[in-house]
Amino acid sequence: MITTEFELPSFLRNFNSNLGYTVQKNGTMILEVPGFSKEDLEIDIDENVMSIKGKKEILGNTYEIDKKFIINKIFVSDEPVTAKVENGLLIIDFKKSEKKKQTKVEIL
Repeated sequence: MITTEFELPSFLRNFNSNLGYTVQKNGTMILEVPGFSKEDLEIDIDENVMSIKGKKEILGNTYEIDKKFIINKIFVSDEPVTAKVENGLLIIDFKKSEKKKQTKVEIL
């Protein structure tokens, strides 16, 4: 008897809902988002809460990201927050300030 198992791509094998992330002193946040592209992700900011959501289907399996982070007041700014996805990492750059106006972050 021959059985065929689909093996997930290596970048998704260890993926789970506990996103690994770091925050650098300069206001850059780096999150692990293996297999996700900028089209799969959405970032919203409401007051000092940032929400990151994403959904991706691969080989019949659905992978989702739904995380919220509290943004330290010194990084809530009137300057645009920028984000990009590179090599399985979502890189979000905050600017230091005391003001905040932005509610949506475009992923470049």
